[in-house]
Amino acid sequence: MTQELPVTMLDYLVVSLIIGVYLVRNFFRHRAMRDRMDAGEKGILLREYNDTLFILWCGAILVLVVWFWSGRTFLDLGVFFDLSTANLIGWAFVVAVSLVLVAQVVQVSRNPDAAEIIRNHLKDEPGVMRILPKTPQEYSRFKFLAVTAGITEEIIFRAYLIWFFSLWLPVWWAALCALVVFVGAHLYQESVRSLIKVAAVGAVVTAIYILSGSLLTVIVLHAVIDLTSGASVWRALQQNNS
Repeated sequence: MTQELPVTMLDYLVVSLIIGVYLVRNFFRHRAMRDRMDAGEKGILLREYNDTLFILWCGAILVLVVWFWSGRTFLDLGVFFDLSTANLIGWAFVVAVSLVLVAQVVQVSRNPDAAEIIRNHLKDEPGVMRILPKTPQEYSRFKFLAVTAGITEEIIFRAYLIWFFSLWLPVWWAALCALVVFVGAHLYQESVRSLIKVAAVGAVVTAIYILSGSLLTVIVLHAVIDLTSGASVWRALQQNNS
């Protein structure tokens, strides 16, 4: 991550599009999706997943095109691996958290009480419940979406936006601004409780990115968090339906 690279008019355009698409457009699209779901329309969720995949990849590709067009490199973006202490600590943290999250999935699969706790929590988060997969086909697409979010959201909201804001602000304030945009992009989850979780996870991932300097660590961490969270919820809901 670097702060010395000059900003261009293309960067202003990209940041405007990020805010316009991921905050404003996605918020109103989700409200329309919610109304159609409540009206009983079928197949909405799968189409929403597909649309989100498309929008995320388009955003990440646009960021990368502008990034390299402006003469920046993968190293500037934080795409590297070395044996520095900071980088190794970052990877150690990712591995440790991943093991804990995988263990949680196993526990939910084997322990009905753990599954019941998850189902009870979801009752207070209707926005999250609405976007969770309900069928095997939706769950299969959800897993692809989880990996996509890990890659694309880290490129957009972590690497790119922190760099952009750090041109005018100290890096931790720049990270806070990027985090606010990241949380705003998840307003579709509706409840304050859900958004606090998003902010907490985003804050941890942001800290790992800044301290390690590596985008790869947070891509893996983000994808693992989404995949294991989805797996835990899917298994909890399947137990309730069986």
